[in-house]
Amino acid sequence: MKRIILIALIISSFTAATFAQDGERIRRGKERIESLKIAFITEKLELTPEESQSFWPIYRAMHDQLKSLRPEDKIRPADIESLTDAEADEMIERRFEAEEKRLAIKRDYSKRLRKVLPAKKVAMLQPVEKAFKQQLLKRVRRGKRGRDFEKRF
Repeated sequence: MKRIILIALIISSFTAATFAQDGERIRRGKERIESLKIAFITEKLELTPEESQSFWPIYRAMHDQLKSLRPEDKIRPADIESLTDAEADEMIERRFEAEEKRLAIKRDYSKRLRKVLPAKKVAMLQPVEKAFKQQLLKRVRRGKRGRDFEKRF
């Protein structure tokens, strides 16, 4: 019995350590992607140091607000089959309300950004963000490490 308990303790401590390492690795990966994104956007928009100083706090605030609107109840198509029509109607309405909120946030922050950047740079922001995401997806699909990714920018 003592052996079983000892083995269970060893396995559980190993599992806990593995999860902690995975969590740290995920956090570092997110930070690295964020750094690459900042460099990519700064370069593509040709932000001056003064523009960067004003732009990045506004941009981060916008993304924090947009992130807070992400649906908590992510539902898969298979799960939709189990919903009643009333529940499906409610889900559809919540999605539209969230999209309206996202649009309002983007409109508000677009006005704020135009106070610190030329309109052309604000207009380029969305295509530049999309280009970054495409580059990131290409890297993930190829399974390459970050150094190769950083060289491409």
